[in-house]
Amino acid sequence: MAKKYEVEMEKPQNNKYVRVLLCTLILILGIVSINIFFNQTSIKPSAFYPLTDKMESKVYYKDGTMDYFEDGNFGRITKGNKVRMWIRLPKELPMEHAELYLPLYNGIVNVYLNNTLLYEDSYDESDVSAHYGNRIYEVPLPDNYASKDLVLEITAVVGISFSDLEQTGLVPVNEGWKKIVQERSLTFIVLLTLMSFALFAALFFLIRSIQNQKLHIGLPISLFEVVLIAWFFGSMGMFYLIFGNVELCAKAEYYALYMIPIPLSVLIYEVVDLPVYKTITKVVFGFYFLYYVFVTQIELSSVAHNYSEMILSMHIMTVIVFTFLMICLFRGTRRETNRHIYILQQGAKIAIAFGLAEFIRFDVDKYVTQKNLLKFHGISVFALAVILVYTASVVLYLIFTTIDDYMLKLENRKLAELAYMDVLTQLPNRADCYRQIDRLLEEQIKEYSMVFIDVNNLKTANDTYGHDTGDRFLKAMAQVLKDVFEKDGFCTRWGGDEFVACVFGDEQTAKEKIKRFQKAIAKIDSEKTFPFKVSAACGYAFSDEEHYLDPLVAIRQADTAMYENKKRMKVEDIISAS
Repeated sequence: MAKKYEVEMEKPQNNKYVRVLLCTLILILGIVSINIFFNQTSIKPSAFYPLTDKMESKVYYKDGTMDYFEDGNFGRITKGNKVRMWIRLPKELPMEHAELYLPLYNGIVNVYLNNTLLYEDSYDESDVSAHYGNRIYEVPLPDNYASKDLVLEITAVVGISFSDLEQTGLVPVNEGWKKIVQERSLTFIVLLTLMSFALFAALFFLIRSIQNQKLHIGLPISLFEVVLIAWFFGSMGMFYLIFGNVELCAKAEYYALYMIPIPLSVLIYEVVDLPVYKTITKVVFGFYFLYYVFVTQIELSSVAHNYSEMILSMHIMTVIVFTFLMICLFRGTRRETNRHIYILQQGAKIAIAFGLAEFIRFDVDKYVTQKNLLKFHGISVFALAVILVYTASVVLYLIFTTIDDYMLKLENRKLAELAYMDVLTQLPNRADCYRQIDRLLEEQIKEYSMVFIDVNNLKTANDTYGHDTGDRFLKAMAQVLKDVFEKDGFCTRWGGDEFVACVFGDEQTAKEKIKRFQKAIAKIDSEKTFPFKVSAACGYAFSDEEHYLDPLVAIRQADTAMYENKKRMKVEDIISAS
């Protein structure tokens, strides 16, 4: 029964740390494996034949006008405008079994070889969202494509459409995905690593929140990171690489983008101190959440004839919500109550600055020939900076607040130890004994023995040899008590030279423990460790199902038995001395 009690008290805590350690190791090994795979494996198409210098194009505008581009670089076109592009394929085949690799944003394309239709992109007006975002087209070519004209008919169906023509070319059949990885391998590694950490953190903090029945601040932070990275995955067309679904890229990009304010508002609510700003944050969260659900439901119901306007309204609403949240972050917090809030505030300032720079870059990019203005591995430098800066700020905030929480718990634990620990002997004190008794009652443990121990000659040690000797004597007795009684029960310093031990199990177990204790005391006395006789009087009271004793009653009975033994020991000492 004693062993059962010990397992119930200790095992869950050990298992918790083991599970966290194993999950962390698995996560780290997975991320390291991904990085090693991408670094050691040269994932790129076996061949790539660029077509940039073989293009010419005409843009047909809705008003009936037309522009001709000799180099094929038509820039950006708005909804309803069309581009007809001619590409003269080489006389000699650069590769057998080739396919056209074409990245396109917010548009559809039909592909012809001379006058033969190779690929026709369907356009469903009832599901405009399927044509939003970054799409990668891989169109297989017939084996006799040499010296023929490849004709692309591109139509902007939503917003502004454009193509990264520098990445347009021929690759071997079924190797288009390698081209994506080659272009964005660094991006893929970074985002996949961050996504792995974010998902693991979200699961971990969700479990912590459920266990503590209180929202852990790490949950909205990790969910914020998940949706932020999901948006970037979608905007870079990387969901296509994972799932092979063009429509999913577009939907994931916009659903995730507009979901970002939801966990962010929860985070701001948790860090805001002033009640008025907490109320504002709560209202903003509730309004935006309902608006997001409403708009998403409309889009999923395919009522999409005004989807472009809906996207614009969501952009505007997101900016408004972010503005309110930033006001609450800067005006509704106090450094006196949250000393790490400056991390979030400074991160927000830098991210906003990079965001404005990205807005300017995006606008300027419309009017320049080079369409990779300030881009790195296909990503806008400013957009990447926004993500990395604010990601770093919220993660650093979580780390520092977690460290503070841990240090506070550690300090409280030390204070609790001082409250329930005898400083001299490092044994639990009487207060802890009462706490252990409460546990006995809660666990309904009825078979046990209470042992009351009184150490002899402590007054002699203090008065004759000094308190240092008395302290060493008590420490030695406490160590013997730990060695004998702590494994199958508990032992405490009751006060002065008195100690109480509890032994789980039958009466014989208690007798054996007392015998071992007396034997250890006798050994110390025989070794003349102290310049006086070392001895102790013991008494015990046994409780079981049939003759149950309340723990406090058992202690009183054990105390009485101890005094009887102490009288007997004094008589024996007198007889032996005479």
